[in-house]
Amino acid sequence: MGRSPEERITSSTAREICQRLGSEAMLTGQISQLADHYYIQLEAFNCASGDSIGRSGAEASSKGETLKALDAAVTDIRGKLGESLGSIQKYDAPIEQATTTSLEALKAYSLGQAARNRGEEQSAVPFLQRAIELDPDFAMAYAVLGQVYANIGETELAVENTRKAFARREKVGDQERFYISTHYYDNVTHELDKSVQTYELWQQTYPRDVVPRINLTEFYKKRGEHEKALAEILEAQRLDPNRAVVHESLVDAYICLGRLADAKTSYAESIARGFNGQDLQEKRYIIAFLEKDGITMQHLAAAATGQRSENVFLALDAGTAAYDGRLREAEDFMRRATETARRDGQISSAAIWLGWEALAEAEYGRAEQAKTSALSALKTAKTHDAQILAALALARAGDTARAEALAASLAQQYPTDTLLNVVWIPAIRAQLELDRNNGAAALRLLEPAAPYDLGEMGDLPPMFVNFLRGEAYLQLGDGKSAASEFEKIIAHPGIVNGYVHGALARLDLARARALAGDLSGSRAAYRDFLALWSDADASVAMFLQAKTEYSKLG
Repeated sequence: MGRSPEERITSSTAREICQRLGSEAMLTGQISQLADHYYIQLEAFNCASGDSIGRSGAEASSKGETLKALDAAVTDIRGKLGESLGSIQKYDAPIEQATTTSLEALKAYSLGQAARNRGEEQSAVPFLQRAIELDPDFAMAYAVLGQVYANIGETELAVENTRKAFARREKVGDQERFYISTHYYDNVTHELDKSVQTYELWQQTYPRDVVPRINLTEFYKKRGEHEKALAEILEAQRLDPNRAVVHESLVDAYICLGRLADAKTSYAESIARGFNGQDLQEKRYIIAFLEKDGITMQHLAAAATGQRSENVFLALDAGTAAYDGRLREAEDFMRRATETARRDGQISSAAIWLGWEALAEAEYGRAEQAKTSALSALKTAKTHDAQILAALALARAGDTARAEALAASLAQQYPTDTLLNVVWIPAIRAQLELDRNNGAAALRLLEPAAPYDLGEMGDLPPMFVNFLRGEAYLQLGDGKSAASEFEKIIAHPGIVNGYVHGALARLDLARARALAGDLSGSRAAYRDFLALWSDADASVAMFLQAKTEYSKLG
């Protein structure tokens, strides 16, 4: 329309928007104070002609009664506009129940949501907390605050607030109940299939609501259905391009599919719309990593210095260093990431970084350091993902007893968790079978995880099951099948990103091809790995071993 985003929407502008959208009617409203009471008026206009087609009003005896009056006026005008009595009764959730009885709480909540729409999750926290202080029964404020905490890595607070929302779900309207229920399945019970089913029902019931589409995108990515995820988020963008999370998710969908040019274009479009929050900057870092654009990575990390996102970019730099074989540098970055997260009160994030460090050290063959880091992660915060990372690291480091105990504890804590029980506990136990030189048993344990092979796993290592499956085949002497698993990892860099096993898959691919008798292919894979690790620490045992193996091929 050629107008500034900050321009106030007048009645004439609203009518133009209505016509551009092909809508039939628009609704206007005003509230007037008359002595000690308030009068609310709603009026509907035909978008094409501008004629009034319905009017309703209601009085409130005090400011606290205005929401009830608005509710009455809305019900009245819906009937005047032709909605059936049955439809009105079915969808007529009273406003004071569907949201809050407090106008001030609603205002604080709205400011929190506005911050989220700009991509400022952390900034939303005090507004949502204020909304809850003003109305301790404000279910949606608890639910949204829970999701904010989930998005910034504070999982314990996410669970706490989502539980409180779920306990109050009977007092809300239909759409809000959908929101609360789905996020309860997301953040508390981790029931992936139930989440997807409920989001799909929400989407079918309210096809113009972008929230189920945004969240379905994330769940389709977890299931490895990346084309389906892209289609969903593109439709969300069409419906509402003025949410930062839509652009963040779109950029990520393109990254997962390896469409980096499209990801960069979408990132630029988000910047043009004024969105450039932490999540988008993280996505841009990943694009730069995949393109080997060190200058952009350094710029993004430097820009985060002194910000709440500083620990995230230090952890990303640590992952990059570990991926390239620069172990000492990786340790330094991760130490700083952990310290910075603690400094800023992001304890759950600190535990995740320690878990990442433990798993990387285990992959490097530094068993004692891996055990120490894993136990530090658990002492810092025994959250869902931190426990999984610690268990994986302990299993890879050969600490069978602790790894099995953690797996059993996780299964007891989260009996309904889809990915935990289908992917991660089988992965932990498969590694323990590999430690016992029982590759066949490891493969059997990993069978249920196959549908999630290409899934995006958040803070947990994607395609890790493929890596374990490949190592099981190596142990069984099946070089061809092993090579297939490692080739899958290498073929999906947008899913694996900077996780260290993405680099080590190249070394294992060289070994698998040699085992299968493909010596030329083995040499090529060794060269790729050694080129990737051209700046690796010379003392790393795995690096020295790879050089020796390559030289023996002749």
